[in-house]
Amino acid sequence: MTTSPGRQRSAIQLCAEQLGFTLIGEASDLGISARKTSPFERPSLSSWLRHPQEYNAIVWSHVDRAVRSVAHMAELIAWGRQHDRTLVFGMTEAEHPLEVTPQADSATIRRCMDLAYAAEQEARTISNRLTDSHEALRAAGRYGGGLVPFGYRKASHPSGSGWCLTPDPETTPVVRMIVEEVHAGHSLLAIARKLNETGVLVPRDRHAQLQGRPLGGAAVTDATSNTSAGRPEPCPRCCAARH
Repeated sequence: MTTSPGRQRSAIQLCAEQLGFTLIGEASDLGISARKTSPFERPSLSSWLRHPQEYNAIVWSHVDRAVRSVAHMAELIAWGRQHDRTLVFGMTEAEHPLEVTPQADSATIRRCMDLAYAAEQEARTISNRLTDSHEALRAAGRYGGGLVPFGYRKASHPSGSGWCLTPDPETTPVVRMIVEEVHAGHSLLAIARKLNETGVLVPRDRHAQLQGRPLGGAAVTDATSNTSAGRPEPCPRCCAARH
């Protein structure tokens, strides 16, 4: 089940109180997947990791908010030992958080690795399940959710059950124009500039418009792309703390 940022923050606060830490800052990498990026590749968190002298510990609401990879867990533990910093992971199934000090024994390290392995396997299972589900839906001519590809819009499936995609009369001509411009040798930057000047909405904004939501103002270069996106994973959130 997805944990909201608010619930993550509450769990982190509880961990800090149990261990006598005072929270001094927060790293929140919205939309960044812990499955695909290491802690050292996330913009907000990596900034804190580069300045370990400013705090004593980093606290996460759960192991899978920190890493979903055994290799990334090993990197994180090595970083903690190198800089003499403590890693703290909330444990929803236990009364107390998992505290990994620079002097942590082999049993604690093994537990971290086991939890990271479980998170990695869970992420792989979820990914495979979603992939299989979307492939089955596409094979049946159905729309499985996510950002609608530019040039299409969501419509009721002819069977009366679920959704499908149908050409969007407002953006289909734009897609044809883009293809013609590319074939004519024009650069994507030039095409994007032209689309921007004529007020063409980028895919995310058109999707939001069709759903009656506020426009998000995504990059105009997205308008030259015809890709769809799945649901983002919960953002990894953590806090720096001092004794």
